[in-house]
Amino acid sequence: MTKMLIIYEIIDWIEGNIHQPLSIDEVSRKSGYTKWHLQRLFKHYSGYNLAEYIRARRLSVAALELRLCHKRVFDIALAYGFDSLQSFSRAFKQRFGISPSQYRDQPDWHLSGLCPPLNVSLSDIPIQPSVKSLPDLYLMGMNFTYACSFDDVVSRREQPGFSLWQTLFKDFRIIPPVAFGLSQVKSTAEGQLEYHYFMAVGQQESAELRHAETVQLAGGTYLSFIYCGQASALKDFISYIYLNYLPTKCVTRREGPDIELFYLDRDMPDNTITSNHNIKCDYLIPVVDFA
Repeated sequence: MTKMLIIYEIIDWIEGNIHQPLSIDEVSRKSGYTKWHLQRLFKHYSGYNLAEYIRARRLSVAALELRLCHKRVFDIALAYGFDSLQSFSRAFKQRFGISPSQYRDQPDWHLSGLCPPLNVSLSDIPIQPSVKSLPDLYLMGMNFTYACSFDDVVSRREQPGFSLWQTLFKDFRIIPPVAFGLSQVKSTAEGQLEYHYFMAVGQQESAELRHAETVQLAGGTYLSFIYCGQASALKDFISYIYLNYLPTKCVTRREGPDIELFYLDRDMPDNTITSNHNIKCDYLIPVVDFA
């Protein structure tokens, strides 16, 4: 095994053990190298200082948990290896410029400061977003809500199966040219996470829907990412956008659901999308004015 592959295995291991105590001694034992040699190789192949990378990733995942969950700040600090709230707050403010409580409570989500995981890559798909301004939209469709965990959200395992679209389209004689998927993670009063996914069409295409809810989608500025490829790989595309692309571009996400705008093939068998289909999707993220 080459040294580069060993370093990438170490990166995967760090990500899988981000909640565990991770000293340089322990990581070096895992790699089979001395501390000095491991740190030199890690810097060479990743560009990061090993200890700084581990700390930055811990703070970044803690920041995600602050935004998505209602856990106490102290519990999050302990979960990511900090022995006190004071040491966590000090390190957090050093990285993000504000306290953990301020980060949680800010109305918009400033994604800069998050350290991208080095084991997430999407080299074969170009990321060339554009800025779009959408008007208010009235959509008709069906809402699906189910419980999920923090790990589900971060890994995108909460992405619904495309077979659900058959439920929406079963009454259509001809599949509509465009369909909307609105996705949003919310925290319940009990502190549990719920994933909300609203599958919809525009009002002009809704006449064939027998049972449908209406939702108003507020207009505004969106960052648009075009995806063309297998439906099953869309969740990896979204993970890359959130975990790798957006944190490096100083993007500020505002309130509201993400929008999946699907351009559909009228000849799809059984009027549905399956994970094996090739699809075209415009993935839209609500942002504060973005230049």
